[in-house]
Amino acid sequence: LKLQAYKVHVILVDSNTQNVDIAQRSGLRAHHGNILADYLLEEIDFSLIGKVIAVTGNDEVNSLAAIRFQDLLSTEEVYQLPPTPKREGLKPSEAVSRDLRGHILFTPFATFEELTSRFRQGAEIREFDLQQGYTCDTFSEDYGDTAIPLFVIQGEGRAKVVNCETGPDLKEGEILVCMVGRKRSTPGKVEV
Repeated sequence: LKLQAYKVHVILVDSNTQNVDIAQRSGLRAHHGNILADYLLEEIDFSLIGKVIAVTGNDEVNSLAAIRFQDLLSTEEVYQLPPTPKREGLKPSEAVSRDLRGHILFTPFATFEELTSRFRQGAEIREFDLQQGYTCDTFSEDYGDTAIPLFVIQGEGRAKVVNCETGPDLKEGEILVCMVGRKRSTPGKVEV
């Protein structure tokens, strides 16, 4: 919804009807279906879609969706949550071969489990306008590692996905969309 407020075209595809209903009631364009099914290609106009973001709790489905849409959309703008490593000592980016997945979303530790846990603990999606004197340094002082940068709004209808390879790469006048926990009261200490 934060992206739609800036005229960024968003559509959710989910095989869970309850999730689709909730999204539609919230004002999000949502479609019930399997992201891997052929019929979906006939039901959704993919010409409006410039990016694909796979955020299911199933690492394999995320990887398959990424592979499919890299070919289908002929774009590198295909992302997925970091896979949860199945072996100790592996980084999320090493859990699935690079040619079998999309770019890793947000931060290396922003797995489905981590994002879900943060939401359950009260995290919110917030916007930070860097034009109003709010800088990256101020943001880091206020939130530190309690924040996960998600998107950078670059103007009406334009959003950049934050990913592990590039980071947020912010410019003055852009808007940072983040998942944030509690604001820090002093650097290194989180308010309770």
